[in-house]
Amino acid sequence: MSQSCTPIDDYDYEPIDLGGPSFRLLMLHQGSTIDRIECTLLQAWFDGENACPYEALSYTWGGNQRTNPIKVNGKTLVITANLFLALRELRLVDRDRILWADAICIDQSNAEERGHQVQQMGTIYSHAEQVIFWLGEGSYPTNALLDSLQKLEEESQRHVHRHWKPTDAGWSRLWQLAQSIQSPGFKDLQRMGMEMLLDRPWFRRIWILQEVANARSAVVRCGKRCVPARTFTLAPSLLGVQPKPRCQAVLDIMPGASRNNSWWSCKRDLYNLLRIFKESEASDPRDMIFALLGLATDVRDDSSLRADYTKSVTDVIRDVALFLFGLPHPPSYTMPRFLALFPNLNEGYLVQAVEIYDETYNKVDLLEDREDGVMVTARVVAAAARNPNGGIHAIRRLLHRRAKDFIITEELVILLARSFTSNLMEILLEQRGQVIAITEGILKAAQENELEPEQMMDVIIKMGGEKVLQAAHNAANLDRIEPFLRRYAKKTGVTVKTTQDVPMLISHLQMRDGNK
Repeated sequence: MSQSCTPIDDYDYEPIDLGGPSFRLLMLHQGSTIDRIECTLLQAWFDGENACPYEALSYTWGGNQRTNPIKVNGKTLVITANLFLALRELRLVDRDRILWADAICIDQSNAEERGHQVQQMGTIYSHAEQVIFWLGEGSYPTNALLDSLQKLEEESQRHVHRHWKPTDAGWSRLWQLAQSIQSPGFKDLQRMGMEMLLDRPWFRRIWILQEVANARSAVVRCGKRCVPARTFTLAPSLLGVQPKPRCQAVLDIMPGASRNNSWWSCKRDLYNLLRIFKESEASDPRDMIFALLGLATDVRDDSSLRADYTKSVTDVIRDVALFLFGLPHPPSYTMPRFLALFPNLNEGYLVQAVEIYDETYNKVDLLEDREDGVMVTARVVAAAARNPNGGIHAIRRLLHRRAKDFIITEELVILLARSFTSNLMEILLEQRGQVIAITEGILKAAQENELEPEQMMDVIIKMGGEKVLQAAHNAANLDRIEPFLRRYAKKTGVTVKTTQDVPMLISHLQMRDGNK
């Protein structure tokens, strides 16, 4: 979509109405492949049944350098090579064609207009009669693949397949019927063509997610070859090609049977969209955020996040950090750095949340939708310990929902042993006991517990097992944990009068356990 680049020419756009749902359409005039490309820009509005029918182009700019001139409204506009190739291939010889292509239909030098048009991206692509996924020029392997897929499309028209899933065995049977060349080498050629297309820059472009997901009907176009998108999505499984997760995510949301069963039909919050697609590409770093706003279900009604190209990258990152983590002053990041590290900000979010957690302010719940990157550290537990009203409840909720995300350190276990209830320690030991090393410091913290020291010691004695004996055996100063050892002896029926008796206690218990 809108990418930041400096125009080579001085083309002047007629302004559009930025106060309403206005946009421009491109009339691509008919002509042969050797004729100069000539176009007319038309103003249009989303006006119900009176809207002008058009097709929308989804493509990559192919770099910021504009090298190819075309005529628009009788004036010269210089565009990128990939867009020039697309227009040349899409031009019809017998009639004009109405298209929407962002680099021509949007005044890229007008930041306000770019933001206005980005807000309408979903509408532009969802209202198009057809979206054209332009993958660039064709080659012998890609032509072989798309020719075979076109034959599959023709074969499918003779069969009832409306309710077939993409994995239905019927597609494999039709694929075999559609193969005019059966040699093993030809299948390798088809597979090579598929892999080449999946490696095209189009699949890495962040903006295509919105363009693909909003398309009602779409075709995949590569050079002169063209197949329906719903047929193209079948190719990897038919050929035994395993797309990269990013490519598969795009294939899953193309128009067809797979879309309703894909990630698109699940909750699409901004946090998880950023996590999944953070390695996508955009010429303008701000587009790594702006391109996802129309997809995120938790952003649509929030006025704090809007595509605004008058804002700097730093401002955009600050807005996102405030929205996702409640952090008004995040560390200073470049966009790549922010995308690589943003899950780490969950810790700061949790610290703030557990410090003010109570029954009416339940902010911790928001992190339950975040699949990974949420680390419950000693810093979070310490913050909860400072909350006398809701800290215990906050840690209990986190233990029940995210026990696997507790970063187990001695400091964290000591905090839990000293400042929280024994049932929370019991939950932690049940869930993560295998990775918790019981130490002298933990035993000392348990005997000093501020709420229920005896119960805390009993839980550690019960669930710590041999680790408790090992901690006593390795203790540098047995006097520091004497109350705990007396409690241990009482629970196990062995008399301990002084710390001098501890080695005897340890030996006795080890012999007893060894005879079981």
